Amino acid sequence: MLGEFHASTIVNDIYDILEDYETEGLDLYNVGVTDAIADYLTNYVKVEFQLACSEWPNEEGGACSVAFVDHGHPQLVMFDYKYSN
Repeated sequence: MLGEFHASTIVNDIYDILEDYETEGLDLYNVGVTDAIADYLTNYVKVEFQLACSEWPNEEGGACSVAFVDHGHPQLVMFDYKYSN
């Protein structure tokens, strides 16, 4: 067995935030989403988290991941971002 699935309301909320910042189609978000996620995790749910981003070479954006523990279970959300034009 690989393990149990533990649903996280925090992950669902992060996906809602991502939806608000969606740009240029599916699974690509405005770079401002990183600030919105950090604000949410810091000021509303108050969990310790790690948000890491790296830029794509030769492109105007990059990829991010946010990791945190929700009720004793590690969670990870990954997404791509693009700078605004």
